[in-house]
Amino acid sequence: MAAIAATVVTALILYSLDHDYSPHANPKAHRWSTVTISTSDLPFTPEAPSVDAVYAVSNLSCMKPRMVSGALPMPQKTIAIPVVKLSDSSYAAKLPLDPYADENYDGLGDCHWDFASATFNMKHGPRHLRATISNKAVESNGSETRYFTSWQFNSSPTDLPQTGISNPQVLHPRDGESLHAVTLTAKEATDERDSK
Repeated sequence: MAAIAATVVTALILYSLDHDYSPHANPKAHRWSTVTISTSDLPFTPEAPSVDAVYAVSNLSCMKPRMVSGALPMPQKTIAIPVVKLSDSSYAAKLPLDPYADENYDGLGDCHWDFASATFNMKHGPRHLRATISNKAVESNGSETRYFTSWQFNSSPTDLPQTGISNPQVLHPRDGESLHAVTLTAKEATDERDSK
């Protein structure tokens, strides 16, 4: 038992040492995007609106395989973004696109931290709902629409967040249910004036 315990402890130590990919702030950060969220198609006013932006290393070849599993790490970081309420059915959030500096963690070249996605979170009573805009849409100053059914708002389990779907045809609304959309639109912002 002592040998097994020692092995487990050693593995946990190696595991923890193998996961230090904490990024540092990019002193030359200059790329921003303002995402506007339209909820006018929803039959309610969202409660507790918030936005989370996710960043990930895009070139995994810069990392060594993990010492325990042999798999490549896939580090991500999430930043809570302030939300501005424009109206009862419109919100905006200014996203930094390059908040983290590229770093050489394992001696295999710089790891590049890129914006991956942003998620608009909201509540309707006890239910949590979320709609996501992709890196592709943000980088191209595009928009994406996420669809929900009225069942997700009113009758879905309350222990799991309900996620809007890009293709409404896969939702298969039941009799008496309706579809509702949340649209997220990105626009490049280079300074504070562009985020208005």
